[in-house]
Amino acid sequence: MAKMGRPTTNPKDQAIKIRATKDDREKLLYCCEKLNKTQYEVIMEGVNWVYEKINKGVCFRPDNQANKLLAPK
Repeated sequence: MAKMGRPTTNPKDQAIKIRATKDDREKLLYCCEKLNKTQYEVIMEGVNWVYEKINKGVCFRPDNQANKLLAPK
């Protein structure tokens, strides 16, 4: 039987798993507590912030490849 819940046009059906240090995990939980947001919300704010910087042309590659600007795919 399928799960019941609110219908959505943008389901979160993709899983992302990362490994983190204890300090990284504590930083994330601290941010969640201070902002009263979920881990997902805090992480997505960071992803969206970097994505916007790339699209504005202010985010450079960290690997010294002639400081080429990153562009979205």
